[in-house]
Amino acid sequence: SNRQGTSLIAVWRDGKTRTELTTRVDGFADTRVQWSPERGEAIPLAHTLRLIRSIKIGGRVIDADGQPVAEAKVGFNHEEGPPALAQTENHDFGWIEVSTDGDGRWSFDRIAPDMIRRLYGGASHPDYVNSPMVFVGRSPGVEEQLRQSTHVFQLGRAIAVRGLVVNGGGKPIPGAK
Repeated sequence: SNRQGTSLIAVWRDGKTRTELTTRVDGFADTRVQWSPERGEAIPLAHTLRLIRSIKIGGRVIDADGQPVAEAKVGFNHEEGPPALAQTENHDFGWIEVSTDGDGRWSFDRIAPDMIRRLYGGASHPDYVNSPMVFVGRSPGVEEQLRQSTHVFQLGRAIAVRGLVVNGGGKPIPGAK
């Protein structure tokens, strides 16, 4: 959107195509708006979308020895809730991900308050084993930790695995993946 909050988006208005748009801006909850012809909804020529403030969540990522991990990826999605497809506007989103800073800290500021209990996610880094997935609504205390930016994802110690790829005759195959 421009400085006045106005967006111009070209969409296919054939009366058959489902249309879905999602806002993404820090400080406000991701908001999805969708029109489905199968529900008898036509795409309007103009629509005003009122965003709500998001809840900031955060924490740290550490390694197996308790040391911070820079450039780890922390990602979240959400478990299904009430049928979002029946709503024109909702706060559902796809997988979102951020990287940790040099101290292993991360934060998100795009999630609606009503989505926190539905979150699940974890941390990863190519040099470590991924953290266990956490399901906020099933894990006592995690919601409060996320809200206070004190939640810790711990990555596991990786081991090196080496081997040889050969054909049926025992000859090495170069470039195998």
